[in-house]
Amino acid sequence: MNIVDSILVFLDPALVGPYRLIESWSGHPMAAWWAGTFVLALWAVALGHATIYLARVINGSFLEQSSAEARELSNKSMDALKSGDKEAYKAINSLANDSFGKSFFQQVAVSAGSLWPAFLGAAWLEARFGDIRFAVPWMENGINFVPPYLICYIAARIIWGRAKRTFVTSVHPEMR
Repeated sequence: MNIVDSILVFLDPALVGPYRLIESWSGHPMAAWWAGTFVLALWAVALGHATIYLARVINGSFLEQSSAEARELSNKSMDALKSGDKEAYKAINSLANDSFGKSFFQQVAVSAGSLWPAFLGAAWLEARFGDIRFAVPWMENGINFVPPYLICYIAARIIWGRAKRTFVTSVHPEMR
């Protein structure tokens, strides 16, 4: 058993809980599957945002320093251009472009860190519900769990973003 399988076995009781709870309340397995999958997606979104927060806490000063360096080089290149020194402008602008690229990809890496829980959720769904097919009128074999999970995940991200924006603007009205 590899490490991912071990993690999935460990998490299984918690992840399957909402499915069982909702089915016991509603008596409808399909409603329980959709609601449970939405809860799984919401957990993935929350854990992804916690990962981003942690990455920014740990690497915040480094990320800010990299961004500040890019801004400073950009300002210096513009000053060189305004003063008519094209050689200095080209040299400094090249450094600024490199610095912006570095800063941009650091931010992308931090943001990409929010996606790992979605893939872990998909791995758990594959292990738990991988053999189940959903009937779709125009597809003979139906579809697996991936499209419904993506629908739930996208909806969870939208709801999370709106709730976060509402909370932040209620705490900091100047951010509207």
